[in-house]
Amino acid sequence: MDYRQRTGYAPGCRGSDSGAALSDCSPLPGNESLMLSFIIPALNERDNIGRCVSSVARHVPEDLAYEIVVVDNGSEDETVRLASQAGAKVVASTAGTIGAVRNRGTAASSGDVLVFLDADCALTPEWGREIGTVLETMKTVSLCCAGSQVTPPQGESVFLWKYWFLPFVAQETASHLGSAHMLCSRETFMRIGGFNEDLETGEDYEFCARLKKAGGSVLNVPALSVEHYGFPRTWAEFIRRERWYGREDMMSFAAFRSSKVAVMSALFVIFAIGGVVAVLIGFTSVGLVGLGVAAILVGVTSAVKFGHAGVKVQTMSMSIIPVYFLARAMAALDELSRRINVRDGPRLRRRE
Repeated sequence: MDYRQRTGYAPGCRGSDSGAALSDCSPLPGNESLMLSFIIPALNERDNIGRCVSSVARHVPEDLAYEIVVVDNGSEDETVRLASQAGAKVVASTAGTIGAVRNRGTAASSGDVLVFLDADCALTPEWGREIGTVLETMKTVSLCCAGSQVTPPQGESVFLWKYWFLPFVAQETASHLGSAHMLCSRETFMRIGGFNEDLETGEDYEFCARLKKAGGSVLNVPALSVEHYGFPRTWAEFIRRERWYGREDMMSFAAFRSSKVAVMSALFVIFAIGGVVAVLIGFTSVGLVGLGVAAILVGVTSAVKFGHAGVKVQTMSMSIIPVYFLARAMAALDELSRRINVRDGPRLRRRE
């Protein structure tokens, strides 16, 4: 399926309506004429937007020109005023998915390199020291995106951060990059077709998949450090986050089948709950087998996700993975509820 039609980006180099041939795409210019466009979606980010925009001004090297485009998605707080006050250009995009909002920001920007950044993130001094090297690397790769896995803020010790999120930061390779911090040339973005505006979540994963299918590369650069202030601190926040991320996997059977996480989550819930029920009704041996299979699924997932991080992290992550599986499986209930509501349609409230 060609997503370029629904995003509004046709193949080309300089814009959605350029019509330039792919062979006409020129490499990135030198740093003296290079411009970065920071694209920052925002919705009620009063507590974060000032820090985010200020970090760009503070850490972008002096030899690089840049602009900051904040795409406001209908904020009802002081986000727009604070973003403008911090020096950002603010454009409105009050409808559509997060992919549509990022595409709107791209259309309103003019830089050679697009830097997608979430409003609850902030650049670090390490980012400023590393970006020159990353840009030089991007000049040698005709089709690529670059970035890093965002890291929790330094100086705080949160169990979920330490044993779930931080281990991903140290990985030198990645199958995809999150759009919380992703860079690509404007030419690459237009060639791939922008973000899929139909997806509520996972637009970054799908973008990277199309990039790789087109022969491009995903460059994970851990030294290009960005702090993320939106990581969940509590179990309730973690469940809510993973439940939301799991929604796209439950939109269709094809999406479910193609997602390893969705399949593993479903199997875990079936064997774990089935095992408990079997034990309670007296089929102890059958129940223990089911629970054993569920435990194996947890162990395998821990080894695959955190095998690079050492035995301690793998062991501690095994207490998080069951919650992760349950949260992702709950997304199926959310999708079922949504479909029931759509089928039934709006109903008039009965008079009392």
